[in-house]
Amino acid sequence: MTKRKQTSLLNTLVLLGLISGFAIWMEHITPLFAHDFSYRVSFATKQPMRSMADVFASQRLHYFTTNGRTVVHTLAQMLLWLGKPGVDIVYGLLFGTFCLLICLYWTGDIKKTEPWQIAIVFAALWFLTPSFGGSYLWKMGAANYLLSPQIILLFFLPYRVSPGRFTKDGSHRVLKAITMLCFGVIAGWTNENTSLALIIMIGTTILLRKILRFRTPCWMVTGFLGSCIGTMLLFFSPAQAKRLSAAGGMGGSAEWIHRFKQITWNACHYLWVLILLGIILTVLIYRKWRNERQVQPEKLLPAVVFFVGTLVSAYSMVGSPAFPAWAWSSIAGFALITVGNLLHVVVGKCSLSPGRQAPIVALALAAVLISYHGISPELHRIHDMYASREIYIEEEKQAGNLDLEVPGIFTQCTYSSYSLFSELEQDDTHWPNTAIANYYDIHSISLAK
Repeated sequence: MTKRKQTSLLNTLVLLGLISGFAIWMEHITPLFAHDFSYRVSFATKQPMRSMADVFASQRLHYFTTNGRTVVHTLAQMLLWLGKPGVDIVYGLLFGTFCLLICLYWTGDIKKTEPWQIAIVFAALWFLTPSFGGSYLWKMGAANYLLSPQIILLFFLPYRVSPGRFTKDGSHRVLKAITMLCFGVIAGWTNENTSLALIIMIGTTILLRKILRFRTPCWMVTGFLGSCIGTMLLFFSPAQAKRLSAAGGMGGSAEWIHRFKQITWNACHYLWVLILLGIILTVLIYRKWRNERQVQPEKLLPAVVFFVGTLVSAYSMVGSPAFPAWAWSSIAGFALITVGNLLHVVVGKCSLSPGRQAPIVALALAAVLISYHGISPELHRIHDMYASREIYIEEEKQAGNLDLEVPGIFTQCTYSSYSLFSELEQDDTHWPNTAIANYYDIHSISLAK
């Protein structure tokens, strides 16, 4: 390894450490919210979980009564059982690895990943995620929109790398096929729209490889089958039909058309920067191909695959009666990968020197820190209100008062999970109220009038 590469690797590790540390701090000052209390308590016993056996028993019942996202919700319950600060540290580190994974998808090679790319991705996720607090800081939100795409991206990585690698079955053909089959089940069993996108991306990859006359090894096919099995386990969970019906059902063609228009509008609203960059880079690639004929078709394969994945992950939501802002983060991540792949095609193997990378990294980090400085007073206000509430509940419990009224906590700041929806109702039988009451082991809790 050359001295330049050693310096780049060291700078990358330091930068990832800083980003993870910042994410851990953000997780730390973000209190538990709504579903966090529900998943901290066993669905089977309605008591706080005390062992891994409680987690598995809870998820067995959960699959049949509540939700089909067994993979990520099992991991979420394990982390919530671990509690703070453990859950904060894990999610903070996962945010750092998510930034690294997106950069890895830009180039297809970890050796080509440089600090300026990671800094750009970090800033892009910070500023372009419609609800950063709901997607990455809300513990259950992070399970669905940080864990899910990360599992999918880890599984899909062999499909992404350059055509000459991971394309031969070799001496471990059966082992590779079985491994990808099993991992595919896990990846497909994560989240509805991104699981559908995964299936389509694998299918698109295989199809484009056929067109480009590349060989399709057995593990690619078994990975596809595994993803289909996992997605079916997700969609055909007994709880999914109940959940969909309770939310209003899939609706008819008129509703689908209306949702299609709304998704298109929200995509332009949330992702306009990435859309604009994608159009500019596509024009540059076309001009480069028309003038120089130097753009090899296989280099466009990753961009095409993730563009298709972005569309599927967004527009498959026409069948869902609800499409909250925090569910757009995975779509934004796929769109960011698409733009990065297009950029890689335009610039080729261009590598920036440490001196040229430094201003980009500094500017990206400074922008995030300036933004954080502006919102930190509000985040600390939410944190302090939550801490005061916990002290009040504990004092009332010790005094024998188990039916409590507390002030509500709400903010407009999208970097807090408390901006998503009302966490408590005046009706103490409402589900967030009962979840919080179970968490604190009291009879009831309600919003003060």
